[in-house]
Amino acid sequence: AGWMRRFIKSEPAHKLMAGGGTVQLDQRQLPPAGQEILKADKVTKRFAGLVANNEVDMTVKAGEIHALIGPNGAGKSTFFNMISGVDDPTDGSVSLMGKPMRGHPSREFAALGLGRTFQHVRLLGERSVLDNVALGAHRRGHRGWVASMLRLDRAEEAAVLAEAMRQIERCGLGAVADTAAASLPLGQQ
Repeated sequence: AGWMRRFIKSEPAHKLMAGGGTVQLDQRQLPPAGQEILKADKVTKRFAGLVANNEVDMTVKAGEIHALIGPNGAGKSTFFNMISGVDDPTDGSVSLMGKPMRGHPSREFAALGLGRTFQHVRLLGERSVLDNVALGAHRRGHRGWVASMLRLDRAEEAAVLAEAMRQIERCGLGAVADTAAASLPLGQQ
């Protein structure tokens, strides 16, 4: 039972970081401005007789900001699903960082640096803001999910939580980091 108390009663890992040494998470090398990072070429999506997107082309280069606008039902979400790996195009191709991505799962898009948010907030409401943000940083660690679940690498866990805390503070939400996410107003969620 002593080993179990270690997992239940221990200090939160982000507070352990105050004592000294840190483990660094991988830092993604940013592509130079103007380098092509995402390309959709003649991307088409059909649902039975309905064509949601018809031969859509888009190229995104590092340093650019793009907007996709249109009325409800125009196919914006469908297009985002295809360029982020949530869904495959019926025809056409998508490449990310020069790598053809058709048929690859969304986790591989994320591993190459493509982040995506959804229209509807889906947080782990009973978990803290810090836990929710740290969940998104888990891919930057080196240990597998079993080691993480059993908390075998406290230094890496602390590094993930420290980075999550840094991002929370950057957004001005440091005061609510330990608050259950569901208790925050929708705008803060």
